[in-house]
Amino acid sequence: MVVGQCPRQSGLTKFPAWPELQPIGKGEYFKLLEDYVYGGITVPAGFVFNMASTPRVIWTFISPFDLGPSAVIHDWLYNTHYDFTRKDADQILMRMMQQSGISRWKRHAAYRAVRLLGRGAWRAGD
Repeated sequence: MVVGQCPRQSGLTKFPAWPELQPIGKGEYFKLLEDYVYGGITVPAGFVFNMASTPRVIWTFISPFDLGPSAVIHDWLYNTHYDFTRKDADQILMRMMQQSGISRWKRHAAYRAVRLLGRGAWRAGD
């Protein structure tokens, strides 16, 4: 399987626009103000997430906003496991970043980071 291609995703090609978000606290968390749909995945309004667990020290290079709306879906899948494996969730992240035009180096850096460091968040449902 090629990175970024999930077997359950073959028909998922339309990339949705940014959903409406409300920052919470100092802006480290966000609340989804409307349902957000990508393919057959629906993230319900009210979902609170951290828009990618990117340490502030590297925001100069890759901020959570650089990953685009793909962070909404990825955080939802990590939180709920929504009938996907961790690898599926990470590949969906990669595909969405690619579809949204995120630069190759940023999407590969983000993908490698979640593959190397995401196990704890997956187990915790974060």
